[in-house]
Amino acid sequence: MTSKETTFLYRPVNQNVGGAIHNEFWVPAEELDEFNSNIVGRIEVTRKFD
Repeated sequence: MTSKETTFLYRPVNQNVGGAIHNEFWVPAEELDEFNSNIVGRIEVTRKFD
């Protein structure tokens, strides 16, 4: 990962969306294209919840 990609990771806002363990990174809609262009490698699903 380059320093540009690492820097971008710290821009989204960490929001608590419920209990203490329910945190999400929020990316503003107007920044989604830039966010997507900074994804490096494959995205792998590790768990899913029904």
